[in-house]
Amino acid sequence: MNGVLLVECVIWLIISVRFNSTMIKIKRLDDNLNIEGKRVLLRVDFNVPINDGAITENSRIEKVLPTIKFLINKKAKIIIISHLGRPKGKIIPELSLKPIAKKLSFCLICLL
Repeated sequence: MNGVLLVECVIWLIISVRFNSTMIKIKRLDDNLNIEGKRVLLRVDFNVPINDGAITENSRIEKVLPTIKFLINKKAKIIIISHLGRPKGKIIPELSLKPIAKKLSFCLICLL
């Protein structure tokens, strides 16, 4: 994965940059980081409460929006990964990220 920036967002931000098999730790995103055109893997904790397919509390989604906006403004190619619960390798419809994807899409349209 040459040239991929790995970002983990929970409440704090942990960033690792991989160039030529060397992993470099970065404490925070800043304007000096050159990530234009680079693929960014953003691992996010989206374990939000969902009842009947509706998100009942979305603070974890809102907390990641500034990071996503920063990456968009830096013209990075963003790949977001997450999971809900602990499905143990099984597909469980109640643990689908579709409601979160819809909410995140709506928030990003409003943000931009």
